[in-house]
Amino acid sequence: MATAFDKVWTGSTDSVWATATNWSPVNQPTVGQRAMIPAGTPSITCAGMADSVLASVYVAPGYTGNIGASGTRWTSGCTDFIHKGSGKVFMAKGAGATTRILVDAAQNGDALDMLNVATNIHILRGKVTVGGTGTIALIEVGERGSLNDAELVVTTGMTISELRQWSGLSGSQSVITLATIMGGTCKHESGTAITTAHVGGGGSALLEYLSNGTITTLRVFKGGRVNALKNRNGIVAITNGYLYPGSQFDYDPQLTDIDETAWWDWRN
Repeated sequence: MATAFDKVWTGSTDSVWATATNWSPVNQPTVGQRAMIPAGTPSITCAGMADSVLASVYVAPGYTGNIGASGTRWTSGCTDFIHKGSGKVFMAKGAGATTRILVDAAQNGDALDMLNVATNIHILRGKVTVGGTGTIALIEVGERGSLNDAELVVTTGMTISELRQWSGLSGSQSVITLATIMGGTCKHESGTAITTAHVGGGGSALLEYLSNGTITTLRVFKGGRVNALKNRNGIVAITNGYLYPGSQFDYDPQLTDIDETAWWDWRN
């Protein structure tokens, strides 16, 4: 059962997170507390905020302002950060990383820009941009299934241990250990590798492989398609490949290095 929030933003004095009288009860959230940003409040600036590890932050549906900015980001870690507003949150790692982030942005807009922050990210709706360095254990995209209103952008320098995608769009310029693309479009755009990729099996799924990094194991199931024809970065190397009935693999033999001794095509 949910418990009451320890702090609720009022913005009654100004737009600064650190101003004590902007919160009810008075004083900004601190270690282990649960904070809520309610609907209808203006943008919040984060200069001077306490670098605490909170229990949770809940940005309510109907909140239209931004939290932080690219030059002055929200820096408190928390166990759970839930964003259901329609503004944009700018985050960076402070005292501790945030364990779980859930984005369900009602207007499907540019919802979160984060640096070196989270362990797990779940994107139902809205666009999330991930930058910096480090490892994210799990990113899930498009958990609403049939809707294509979730988007992920991962810039260079990150490692994603596992990417799961049901719908929407993901674009990565970073290393992915395991990518399971059951729906939507995943664009792997740089010279970094995907160790294991599973494509299809849950509906229409597309992996556009634009990298010259090696895919160690590729499995393409029914409804899945891998397109390596748009690659202009060099040779695509695939060590182990499995093509199942109902799958599609588009490639240029001159630009794709396939180990024929470890390649199985069961489509015919």
